[in-house]
This record gives sequence, C-alpha cells and structure tokens, in this order.
Amino acid sequence: MISKKWIITMLLILALTGCSNLEKQGDVVGGISDKEALKVAKEKAEITKVKSEELKNLEVDLDKFFDDPKLMEKSPCPVYWIIKGVDKKGKSLTVYVNYKKPDIYYIKNKK
Repeated sequence: MISKKWIITMLLILALTGCSNLEKQGDVVGGISDKEALKVAKEKAEITKVKSEELKNLEVDLDKFFDDPKLMEKSPCPVYWIIKGVDKKGKSLTVYVNYKKPDIYYIKNKK
C-alpha cells in the first residue's frame, strides 16, 4: 500500500515543478505566435492599424473560402491567424496567416 508520506511528497513535487513553460508553449504545438502573424500582416499587407486578431480553425471548404483551387495542396492545416485592420491608404482589410507556415497568407479587402 502507498503511504501518505509518499503521496504528499509526489503532490508537492508536481505542484512545485509545474508541467510547462508558458514562454515555450508555441514551440510545443509547432505554430507561429500572434506577434509573428502580425509581422507578416504588416510586411505583406502594410497594415498600419490593427483592429482585431484571433486564431481560428476554419471549418469550411478552404478552396471556396479563399478562391484558390490549389490551396489544399499548399496549406498544411486549416488553422489561421485572422488579423483585421486598416492599411496606409485607409482601406479595411483582413489578413489570414497560416498557423503552421507563415509564408502562406491571404489578404482580403472589405468592399
């Protein structure tokens, strides 16, 4: 039978050591951070003012969503950072940056 002393010792060890490092959680799951996605949006879409940003699993047919017939071949996963903002000309736009590969991004202008 397991003694109370052993159980208390194990609980203290688990409580004091923790299970993860919050700064390295992005590395564990293998995706880009919001800061990296924002950098892509600023460089590629020239966003000057960010209104919102969110990480979202796009549960739709990506080919129809982005009007790109080869999207499924390029995209490693349907999870995207969605950054809404305004460019330097004052146009509202939305930038979709792939969570696994930041070189896969899409820019949609609001009409």
